[in-house]
Amino acid sequence: MPRSDRTATLIAELAEMPEGGLLWSGGLDSTLLVIAAKEANRSFTICQFRAFMTKTQTRRSDALIAQLGIEVFSFPFSNRYLIGQDNEIAVVFEYAVGDTVIPNLRDAIDGDICVADIGGAVRDGSPFATIKHWIVGSRADDEHYASPGKVIPAKTWEAGTTVFTAPLHDWTRNEVKGALREFGHDATEASEIEDTNNIAICRLCLNGKGKVFCPKENAEIDAVIWDRNLNTRMFQEKFGLTKD
Repeated sequence: MPRSDRTATLIAELAEMPEGGLLWSGGLDSTLLVIAAKEANRSFTICQFRAFMTKTQTRRSDALIAQLGIEVFSFPFSNRYLIGQDNEIAVVFEYAVGDTVIPNLRDAIDGDICVADIGGAVRDGSPFATIKHWIVGSRADDEHYASPGKVIPAKTWEAGTTVFTAPLHDWTRNEVKGALREFGHDATEASEIEDTNNIAICRLCLNGKGKVFCPKENAEIDAVIWDRNLNTRMFQEKFGLTKD
């Protein structure tokens, strides 16, 4: 299938990128970057954050890795905590990348993972600390309540001495899907349970009040007392994501 001007430009941009890393979630956007990078004969260090992925999510990611013929690295998070808004809950995993820390937000869906089993800080540094340029699959029109109006600040930005580039910054989701089809790749959205941007946790103690039934303990326990809006505000202030 012939390449559109937009896809050809993306391949050319990736061909000129400095050596570095590529953050791959397993979603459509970052998968397009992996495919286009291969078309550009570029080999970036590909990393995926795989903390507490379900067997379904892992199977889907591993199948994509095999299909794409790529080598993917992963490493532990350095911190984790909960945020939320109204009835929404997300787990934030912080990862050390280059000489900075970036957040990986995973929206909570119904599942069996007990939030008490999601450990705290496990790694202070990154095994890829020397990589100073990272490619990400985020777009300007990405939306999340935790990052009002700006999931990413620009097409290219710096954090410390680490540079991040989002080649798909001004793309739309439909344009991404169209480019994937040009490469003969499936552009079907992952289902909720397959989507690696979600985390399948039990939320009974996080949403309840007073005594709630805990499936893990098979008994009633005290509901967790927490302020999801305050947690979200603290997260936004930490990463400069508050509304201007």
